[in-house]
Amino acid sequence: MRLEEFLVKESIATPTEVSDALDRQRTSRPPLGEIAVREGAMRTRDVDAVLMWKRFDKLRPFGEIAMDLGYINRRQLEELLRTQGQDTIPLLDVLAAMGVVDQGAASRIERDYLWARWEEAAERRRTGT
Repeated sequence: MRLEEFLVKESIATPTEVSDALDRQRTSRPPLGEIAVREGAMRTRDVDAVLMWKRFDKLRPFGEIAMDLGYINRRQLEELLRTQGQDTIPLLDVLAAMGVVDQGAASRIERDYLWARWEEAAERRRTGT
């Protein structure tokens, strides 16, 4: 179960609030090309070349195009994506900033979510599904 599903299932947030928070979270995430330049994996002109290709191939992710063009390898892409994830504002923090959850309750909600995931995994192991 994903955190978004848990929040709705437990009536902590409405589907609309979760959707709005995910949109805000996405827009707060730094672009992969920006991270690649900052981390020294690509030059600005390399990022520009990938973005030019992306105009013609809108559905393919930036990192995939950058790999195909030889600017980065799989290991570098994975590291850049990990960095991007670390630079992204956590969903519960976004919901707290929106006033949907209390900042103090965020750690309790996260604990309850992790417990629910643990129980879900234990049930799958028990039933073999």
